[in-house]
Amino acid sequence: MAEQNDVEALQTLVDFGLINMEACRRLSDMVRALQQFTGARVSPPARARAVRKRRRGKRGKFNIAAEELREMYKSMTIKEIADKHGVSPAGPSF
Repeated sequence: MAEQNDVEALQTLVDFGLINMEACRRLSDMVRALQQFTGARVSPPARARAVRKRRRGKRGKFNIAAEELREMYKSMTIKEIADKHGVSPAGPSF
């Protein structure tokens, strides 16, 4: 029953022009040839491995009083202040 539903679903996609049937046949023929050549069954790629989440790097701390920041800003650029404290330059927020 499930195979019949799969065939009907694929036929619907072909009818709407979303799948090129000739390209699917060529790909299927290549897979069959590979199976014959290797003598083994080629299985689809497994999705067993979970996709790793991208983690943000550890953030630098920037706990400084507004008055002290204003004083530093008079003699240093934003980039210099950020480099000194190990954070990324984002501009003044005062």
